Amino acid sequence: MNVKWEREKRGWSKSELSRRTGIGLTEIIRIEKGQLPIYPKWRKRLAECFGITEVENDGDR
Repeated sequence: MNVKWEREKRGWSKSELSRRTGIGLTEIIRIEKGQLPIYPKWRKRLAECFGITEVENDGDR
């Protein structure tokens, strides 16, 4: 999943994505930079927030 692309496609700030998912802002920033993996629990939250299926989550960031 390309978190940055999905977020920008919706016009959301990093802070907005953090608020919507409950994932810390620092973690969102690090995920987008490729400095932190997307843990399964976060992957599920992000997929639900973006309205995509787990199958569509084929990238790391």
